[in-house]
Amino acid sequence: MSTAGNLQRSFAPTQLLGAAIQASLWTLSVAQGPFYLARLAGFGGMSGSLATIVAVTILSWLYLFQLFLPSATPLSIQRLPRWLKFFRIMADPSISPGDKIKATVTNWFGLLLILQNAVIIFGAAFAGKPMFS
Repeated sequence: MSTAGNLQRSFAPTQLLGAAIQASLWTLSVAQGPFYLARLAGFGGMSGSLATIVAVTILSWLYLFQLFLPSATPLSIQRLPRWLKFFRIMADPSISPGDKIKATVTNWFGLLLILQNAVIIFGAAFAGKPMFS
C-alpha cells in the first residue's frame, strides 16, 4: 500500500472508484441535512418535490465525490494526518477495484455505513413516511 505522502501526489483511475464508493456510502446521510435545516427554517415544503430531492442528492454525491478525491481540494478528507484504513484503501492507486469493493463489505467502517443506510431506508419504509421529510 502506498504511503500517505505518495497518495497526495499521485492520481489513478482506481482512486475515482474509491471516491465514488465513499461518496455513495455517505450521500444519503448528507443529503438529509439540507431538508432538516429547511424544515427548521420554515421551508418544510422543500422536501415535497421529487425534483428537489433528486437535485439535493446529486449535489451531495458530487460534493462528497470531490471531497474524497486525493489532492482534489485543500479540504480533502485525504489530507487528514491519520485516517482510517478504509480511507487509505479507497485512496490507494495500487489497489484494484475488486479489492476496493471487497474492503467496503469486509471493513467494519464500511459495514457501519452500509448498515446506517439500510436503517435509514428501511426505517422510512416501515414507518410509511418519506426519507427526506
